[in-house]
Amino acid sequence: MKRIAIVIALVGALLVVAAGTVAAKNDGSGAESATVSPRQLTNAGWDCLDPGYWVHCSPPGIDFTKAPPVIVSLNFWTKNPKAARARYLGFEDLIRVDIWKKTRQHWPCGTSGKYRRVPGNSLPKPGYMYCHHFNDKIALPTK
Repeated sequence: MKRIAIVIALVGALLVVAAGTVAAKNDGSGAESATVSPRQLTNAGWDCLDPGYWVHCSPPGIDFTKAPPVIVSLNFWTKNPKAARARYLGFEDLIRVDIWKKTRQHWPCGTSGKYRRVPGNSLPKPGYMYCHHFNDKIALPTK
């Protein structure tokens, strides 16, 4: 149980860092522009990819083959992982299913309302639960 508490504390810290990494500007038109882009993150060593919906950027050093307990990614409204400009949507947290099942009461979910299982054909493997913490509830495509 102590281990789980440590993981939760670390994730909380990661979420604060991830949210603070991207400052979004809103000019009142409803369109936000990020002060950082997928291209800048990629140049700084982040892994940015488009799993079929929009670009997700994960911090450097995450080894997806070793199934880390928690992953936080920044999300941008573009399909180009090297885009110099893209609307910042917010962040997504992914929690390994075995950890999520033991600690689900400690994981509030943002705009998506509840955690959902990552589809089997997506990264990361094995199973993860995901939640979006987006700035607004814009209509996002499902495919």
